Amino acid sequence: MKMRFALVFTTEMTKTVRMVTVILLFPVIALTQSDQTIIRDTITTVPARTWPHAATQKRALILFDGKIIETYSHLKLGMGSLPDGSFQFIVKPSVDIDRNLRYNTPLKELYILEIRKKGSKKSGYKYELLCDGNYIVQLDEALASYEVIP
Repeated sequence: MKMRFALVFTTEMTKTVRMVTVILLFPVIALTQSDQTIIRDTITTVPARTWPHAATQKRALILFDGKIIETYSHLKLGMGSLPDGSFQFIVKPSVDIDRNLRYNTPLKELYILEIRKKGSKKSGYKYELLCDGNYIVQLDEALASYEVIP
């Protein structure tokens, strides 16, 4: 009879522990998801910058909250996500040891020259921005860590 009581106690305890775990982990999982996701990638034809009578293609990314990131526009810099304040997802492709954009940069915004789409439909797409000064912004990660502000 004691054995049966012990089994009932452990199953009730297990149910309680599971319920408490779900209640505690649900807000953590919900808060870790970024609201800055790309929902649409569009390409439009606009007048060229250097010669207004010619047409050129302009790529625009529409975010979840309705903000637009497009070619030939400015992208504001946020706070760096590395421990020293440098930017982890804004890099300069060079042979230097320190490729990341430093925390003490005088730049407040970057001018977008090109938006590159990498990946496949099966594995998912990632976006890179080629910016003035030869900086490359890994957009998905930079938006999630608030290194850039659209």
